[in-house]
Amino acid sequence: MKKFKIKLVYSFFLFCLVSCKSQIILEEQPNELQSKILYRGEHKDSCQFFIMFPKSIKIINETSEELKLTNVYLNTFKTGMNLKDYKLLEFQSGKLVSSKKRNIPIGEELKIDFYYGYFIKEHKKSFEKLFNLSEDFLTYKNSKLYDLSFNEGDEKYLKEKINDSIIGKIFLQFTDKKEFIYKELKPTPFD
Repeated sequence: MKKFKIKLVYSFFLFCLVSCKSQIILEEQPNELQSKILYRGEHKDSCQFFIMFPKSIKIINETSEELKLTNVYLNTFKTGMNLKDYKLLEFQSGKLVSSKKRNIPIGEELKIDFYYGYFIKEHKKSFEKLFNLSEDFLTYKNSKLYDLSFNEGDEKYLKEKINDSIIGKIFLQFTDKKEFIYKELKPTPFD
């Protein structure tokens, strides 16, 4: 009976030790960044659109030491979604979101706002119908990028067609730490 009590106390001690282990928490933050379309003309009758999705994360340092954040990476991939006749292509995997070296004191938090996105490559006239864009905007512009915010109808259409198709993971790299700590993003680009 005495040995059993000792084992019970020992087990409880181990449980408390594991439960109180230091950790880093990543939380998705609501943000006011606006989804955007970036247009790049390639040819008189064709074009590329880069759809940008806003995202915010909050990093909470619950470790017993100050953290030195060196890099933040984003991996994104699609899950076989097709937007009618519009092919959605992955823009980039392993994108460097931030390379600023920042210290996060014990108990403090750090918020990072960023965008991730995808190229849609399609015939100019077809895409003009989808987004109701003006001919002037869709004119060849020497491959420069131009901002264009979604209007309400565009965002609703995209939300219905792209929902549950885009997944991303955030990777954080800290000084003198081998591991990447990651957070899987919601499977939709719209919050």
